[in-house]
Amino acid sequence: MTNLKFFTEAQIQELTEAGRYRTARAYLSAFNKLNTFLGREADFCDICYEAMKGFELWMQTGCLLPNTTSFYIRNVRVIYNKGAKAGVFVTDSTINPFSGVYTGVAKTAKRALEEGEIHKMVEAVGEEFKDFKNERVCKDCQDKKVVKDNRNCKSKSKSKKNREEKNALLLFLFCFFAQGMPFADAVLLKKKAVVGDAAIVYRRRKTGKEVVVFLTEPMRRIMDCFAAETHNSPYVFPFVKDVRDSRDEYRKYTVALTNQNRRLKAVCRMAGLEKPVSTHVARHSWASAAYNNNIPVSTISASLGHCSEKTTQIYLDMMNSGAIAMANKAIADIFFNRKLKK
Repeated sequence: MTNLKFFTEAQIQELTEAGRYRTARAYLSAFNKLNTFLGREADFCDICYEAMKGFELWMQTGCLLPNTTSFYIRNVRVIYNKGAKAGVFVTDSTINPFSGVYTGVAKTAKRALEEGEIHKMVEAVGEEFKDFKNERVCKDCQDKKVVKDNRNCKSKSKSKKNREEKNALLLFLFCFFAQGMPFADAVLLKKKAVVGDAAIVYRRRKTGKEVVVFLTEPMRRIMDCFAAETHNSPYVFPFVKDVRDSRDEYRKYTVALTNQNRRLKAVCRMAGLEKPVSTHVARHSWASAAYNNNIPVSTISASLGHCSEKTTQIYLDMMNSGAIAMANKAIADIFFNRKLKK
């Protein structure tokens, strides 16, 4: 076992025990990527100026974007610096192996759906946005009998794949209507965060900031769609089940994220959208819709619980909950209530 492998595994174990699964996974991904580049198991002595330049070029040749190559190199750098500090190997302080490679984070274009595209998604959901609350009347059932779980309906023509894609669309729309709630916060949202019929109060997993989301009718209806499946679950949505511990929760979240993004591609085609949609698009789309409908930037920032520490804190200190509630209701009205009044 090389010093680098031994040290990296020790760091991963320490991070895992601290519940920092995302960082642990990043370390492992970077170490494995470096091994693939070298064609063997890397050691600390392999991390030099020439190797890092070659590592970067190799990843660029593989069509990886600058932010992606930077991600791998930054994590290798962290492990390298920690090893040097711990005295695992002797380093020449006059030479920086990472001085000639890109380790920044470039701003990327934020993708957002236009209002017409969100309308297409709402239309694609269909029944769930009509007269629905824990029960639906099946159109294909001659006796018009009430169906409490669409899986038991006599018109069981939709495949499991179609149901999964429909559920992916519902979850995407929930994230959109819930003030652009991040997917990680939505898929792991617990019922105890729902305060009666008024609001959802949760802490962002990424920043730890508390966010208040005032419930609107489309959010209630989407949650109702999954009520039967989550009857004995602590989670609002059924995409993460039978969780044993925090590590298992994170593992199942990553699986849910992969499935959601894959299914959203099919949802795009189903809704007649040409552009690709990922989980994070819901967040940008809510912010874009709010901005285009003249909601103040300060209110949008407070509603999102944005991660820009200084700016967001100023906004959070000056905003009141009434303004945020009105902002979320205004967006819901654009895509839901006004449609019903037609």
